[in-house]
Amino acid sequence: LLLMPMLEVNWTSDEVRTAFSHENEKANAGSYEVLLANDIRVELTASTRAGVHRYTFPKGAPAYLLVDLLHRDRLLGGEIVQLDEKNLKGHRRSTAWALDQNVFYHIRLSQAVEEVLADPSNPKHRRVLRFKKLKKPLTVWVGLSSTSSEAALQNLEKEVGQKELDEVKTQTRSLWDGELSKIQVWGSQEQKHIFYTALYHNMIVPNLFSDAAGTYRGMDGAVPQANSDPYTVFSLWDTYRATHPLYTLIDHERTGDFLRTFERMFDQTGRLPVWELAGNETECMIGYHGASVVADAAIKGLSPLDKNKALEMVRGS
Repeated sequence: LLLMPMLEVNWTSDEVRTAFSHENEKANAGSYEVLLANDIRVELTASTRAGVHRYTFPKGAPAYLLVDLLHRDRLLGGEIVQLDEKNLKGHRRSTAWALDQNVFYHIRLSQAVEEVLADPSNPKHRRVLRFKKLKKPLTVWVGLSSTSSEAALQNLEKEVGQKELDEVKTQTRSLWDGELSKIQVWGSQEQKHIFYTALYHNMIVPNLFSDAAGTYRGMDGAVPQANSDPYTVFSLWDTYRATHPLYTLIDHERTGDFLRTFERMFDQTGRLPVWELAGNETECMIGYHGASVVADAAIKGLSPLDKNKALEMVRGS
């Protein structure tokens, strides 16, 4: 789901781009900010299931916001539904690495849309929202879900509502501080920078894959209720060696949730995931590395699984 603030509308290109310099970027755990070449300032932060954007347009300039479902991978279907002057909802279904990827969304705007413009070549999947000349920054709240746009709205309401970006950013940074402080190191500022950047990168996957109400999209396409947090993006070829063993040392709770996720995936497909993404088995890489993750947690006494069930999962179908 692509959102792009603009000063003018140009339908002649499939890819909408705006230049920027890395000198005008600020990136922290949980937030990002950049001044685009057209002088639009973009600020972004996120909660667990929702995002908050703030766009500051040049004083007196026209203000447009592109909502684009065509961007990124091959679109199988989707819709942009204008609910009222400040709310949109919709769905994007696409195929690429994950053959059937579903993203539902609810978008809420801080200021009313004056006009909706549709791409003449694809009016269903690309729209531009035009605003009156804005006297203050435009805030955009976005709730996401893998199951329904109604769940996306519930996620948005539960986690951010209409909180200002700065408040959400402060909360998110506090959560990241808690995660990154699980390991303390001593050294130069450069060494600390390298270490905590690497630890941050290590912690951005697997991703939580449930709604606030506990529903999620299973690998069989069903939408069941989970009694623990389901996760997605298990690049097990990459992570069984070091990432998951690290989690068994610094995050026992998530380790248990990963294994419960594996159990649900096994029940839905008959085997452990190989390289799972968005409820899809991508079949990427060789081997059966989920078995190593299950065995490592069991040896360390962290597995919440029944031993016979765990053995069945490790042996595979």
